[in-house]
Amino acid sequence: MPAAATTIAIETGRRRARMRALRATCAATPRISFNKVLTVMVPMSDFRSRSKPSRIGAPTAALDAALDGTSADPIRRAMWLDALDRRLVPLLPPALAPHARLANVDRRRLVFLVDSPIWHARLRLSADTLLDAARSIGLDVDDIVVRTSTQPLRPAPPEVRGALATPPSAVARDTLRSVLASLRPPEGGKDEEV
Repeated sequence: MPAAATTIAIETGRRRARMRALRATCAATPRISFNKVLTVMVPMSDFRSRSKPSRIGAPTAALDAALDGTSADPIRRAMWLDALDRRLVPLLPPALAPHARLANVDRRRLVFLVDSPIWHARLRLSADTLLDAARSIGLDVDDIVVRTSTQPLRPAPPEVRGALATPPSAVARDTLRSVLASLRPPEGGKDEEV
């Protein structure tokens, strides 16, 4: 007999032995019905069709769907850090605020990102103000860590990314036109020899 069939036979034998013991227990106790005990122990079927709530009429927003379940923990943490950043950064000096961003709360430390070493030093000078503000909103922090980033802290809006910061000068436009004109084939349709 194959091993799988032997395992099934052993399991079936164990189930029958348990059922016999349960019947004997119920027969010895007159107030307990075997059928009631069996109904409580073993549901009728676990393969019933479970209808899911209809989603017709109320579409689920993308954020609600992303925040559903355990996979949403990083999203919730990012949203919490962003809200905390919006509360702490305005307390910085006006010249420093656009160059600093809260990156993390790591144990008892606030981790900030700045976009150059000069802002690193200035943020360290504002550490006491930030720590007091963080404690006032309920964070248990006692240190600030500042990291310098080479990337911009806040991405530029799409309309700024696509447009040039300054329009090209007249000389640059004329040079570009002459280069484009030199790349076009001659208008006679035949190549002229030089």
